Amino acid sequence: MQPSGRNRGRQTKEPTLTTNATYIVGEDGRLLEAYIGGGFKSIILPQLHIAGKTANLTAGNGDSLLGFLAELRSLIESEEFNLIRKVKGDGEASFEVSIVRAVGESYAIGPSIRVGKAPKKGLWVQFAEQGKEIENRFYRTKSNTLTYKTSVEDSLLPSLEFIRAYFKKYSSPGEWAESVVEQPLVQVETSVNLGMADRAIAKIGINFLAYLKGSDYVRHPGFESVKKSILSDEPHLPWTHTENQRIVQLLGTPPASHHALMIAASPDPRGMTMIVMVLKLYGGTVHQVRLAESVPHPGWTESQYFLINYVSHEIRSIEMLEYMARYCDMDAVLGLLQEDGGQLQS
Repeated sequence: MQPSGRNRGRQTKEPTLTTNATYIVGEDGRLLEAYIGGGFKSIILPQLHIAGKTANLTAGNGDSLLGFLAELRSLIESEEFNLIRKVKGDGEASFEVSIVRAVGESYAIGPSIRVGKAPKKGLWVQFAEQGKEIENRFYRTKSNTLTYKTSVEDSLLPSLEFIRAYFKKYSSPGEWAESVVEQPLVQVETSVNLGMADRAIAKIGINFLAYLKGSDYVRHPGFESVKKSILSDEPHLPWTHTENQRIVQLLGTPPASHHALMIAASPDPRGMTMIVMVLKLYGGTVHQVRLAESVPHPGWTESQYFLINYVSHEIRSIEMLEYMARYCDMDAVLGLLQEDGGQLQS
């Protein structure tokens, strides 16, 4: 949802959503390779689809298409090039690399080897998700790697021969028609590790607390359990997502382009304190993490509130009552106060 990452200057990059595959459904029903970038915009990648004896070309703009075709042609017309495939869950050898050599008008693929680091240049091979039938296609990814994707085993050599013949016949793509896809239908294939996300959210809470109270405070033994959960998932961290209205109401509706975060300290009869963080991300889901069951009181007279502007990457502390007056349903909050005897409890 952000227009840029946190890095500054030349290091600033557009954030992207990491997916196994992202497609935009074209007007003719074809699944077009795409990616989701800043502002959650879907962007078409330059690509060439093989449909029988026809090559269908698609790109977000003419310049990206011409650059892609020039790079693909250079690869196809070279004497040999690397063929690269990522191997999942296979120890240190994470890539399989073969040499493809031109033999007359055809190609031959040599034996493969396993390597821990992929070559910088070559043609990557991807297989579509099992059960999804797509046209064989060449495309250039967001990270500028040339890729061949198929749902058919042993289709690479015929596709290379087709492209070689295509480039002999056509020196350029000729004329093309520009069109705008209104409200495109986007298909995304991805997997989410909810446990890892919860651990990242808990780490945000520990980092905020260390900033507020210093690193010595979060070194107290009472924080050891959550820190071990963050590092190793042992003990397993409870699911952070909550729809408990007693918790959700405490963050209300933050301003646009802001996350909202609250850290609350609840004393117990023994003179120790439970520390809880509540976090609302992108104006949507609310997460609650118990950072400690029993630690010294941090010395606050009220819960600590923060607004995080994820566009300008700025964090602002805000008084609890000011936050509630501006962004919360005060009737609901007052109801919570009455239920808790005049104190906001976590």
